[in-house]
Amino acid sequence: MNAWDSLEDELRAATRRAGARRFPRFAPHRRRGPWLALAAGLAAAVVVLLVVVRGDGPGTIPADERSVGTTTATPSGTPTGLRLSQTPVPADQLAAFAVLRRPQTRDERSDVLALLEDLVQRHDGIRANGIRVLSRARGEIVALVPLERGPFGRDRSKDVLDPLCLLRGAQSVGYGLTCGTLAEVLSGRVRWTRPPAGLAPDFAARVRLRVRGGRTITLTPRNNYYDAAAVDPSLVGIQPPRWLNAQGSEYRPTTTPPTAPGGAGRSMPELAPSDLRATPVAPGDSSLKKALSLLDDRHEVVRAWKVRGLQGHVLLTRKGAEWCLSVPDPLTDQPDVERGVGCVPDTRFQSRGAYVGLTPSDGKNGISVTVQPDLKTIRIRQR
Repeated sequence: MNAWDSLEDELRAATRRAGARRFPRFAPHRRRGPWLALAAGLAAAVVVLLVVVRGDGPGTIPADERSVGTTTATPSGTPTGLRLSQTPVPADQLAAFAVLRRPQTRDERSDVLALLEDLVQRHDGIRANGIRVLSRARGEIVALVPLERGPFGRDRSKDVLDPLCLLRGAQSVGYGLTCGTLAEVLSGRVRWTRPPAGLAPDFAARVRLRVRGGRTITLTPRNNYYDAAAVDPSLVGIQPPRWLNAQGSEYRPTTTPPTAPGGAGRSMPELAPSDLRATPVAPGDSSLKKALSLLDDRHEVVRAWKVRGLQGHVLLTRKGAEWCLSVPDPLTDQPDVERGVGCVPDTRFQSRGAYVGLTPSDGKNGISVTVQPDLKTIRIRQR
């Protein structure tokens, strides 16, 4: 073998080595499983779907979180949990405020109750049929709200009976509430001071206010309500209002409140403990005929007591799922017929019993009657 033959052999060997590195050994073909084909199909479908839903304009992609509208909640007419009372507004309050003697308009009840959701378990018995809207101004509602009882006054551990509340508020900001007895309303103490505003009884044809800065202003109440904001929202009241009658004479709160036309104007006498003693009477006794004459036929008498000082009978009745306490009103012409009635659900009666309060127009010598859940204990007190 010459040099040329050796060179040729070397070149052929180098060529074989280079080919082996560039082209690896061929591996036999393995078939794809069906799952791989399915995955490929799904991937293609997703691509098509993304193309379809994307669209052309901005804001149409599902991940776009920009708001496309504003939703406003509709307030409930009767918020869940509020305990409403079907007891009537006391006669002395009706006599003092003309707004309580007019019919309730369609929206008054629902508009006010929608503001009172956090009143649950704070006060007893909103007299919903007595709610009256006094003003709708500056986006706010001002309303008169009668209650059966509530923790007002200096001693919050004791309930005030038959309070009248002045409410002011709006859905966007909540509400404010100032309450007091009828006597406190008549003396001008149920009010706000910034700016001066409050309840005004029927006999107040004009309201005279002393405000900060040494000024005195006179307003004409409308719907038993006066409001100095219309004059100057920055005013601050520094004294309770003074009431002026139609002749311009001043009524001072230290005197006996005048009686509205048609009002009885009677004062509750101070009764001896023996006059307030309750004597049991059989539920089916014939002497209860007058006491039952104006009550709904659904009332079933459970317990009854004769009370000499009240000139009639106190009745504890069942009315469906409710317990009702019925008390004669000694300031009426027929005390055993014209009565105060308060009803509570069974769960409330089992924990607190039933209660009715009688408050005269001058706020003095009021009567409270409570029957305990044991159906035997009855407490009649004069305050």
